[in-house]
Amino acid sequence: MDEKPAKGEAVGRVIGTEDSTPLEFWAAVGPNQFLQLDDVVALERTLPGGDSVEIYGVVTQVRARHEGARFDSDVFLISEGVLPAERVEAARILTTRYEPEVFVPPLPGSEVRKARGEERERALFFEGMTSRVPAGLSRSD
Repeated sequence: MDEKPAKGEAVGRVIGTEDSTPLEFWAAVGPNQFLQLDDVVALERTLPGGDSVEIYGVVTQVRARHEGARFDSDVFLISEGVLPAERVEAARILTTRYEPEVFVPPLPGSEVRKARGEERERALFFEGMTSRVPAGLSRSD
């Protein structure tokens, strides 16, 4: 009856340096990837006993920073190659749906992917709507 939607390519991983809760979590964005505000994402968590929970969410904030910098002025030394640092991006994700409704936090290291097509519709509860009213535009799909 419930056919699993196709899964997209991973764009990042749940980070372990910020708390991950059933309501929100942060994901580090992978190299050559990006997330922007309002992107819809998906991931899974396997529970003890082997059952799987699908977790969906919407990007509510995106940040970029130097990892390894301590002071704002370090940016100049990093740019000159004097101080070592890495540029990293992370996205805060507000969860929208759990399937089944087992409200557990995503685990650090879990792969995060952009939800597309049927998976995106499932994340936003569109599959249950019998009639749809256009209420705005989305950057994706």
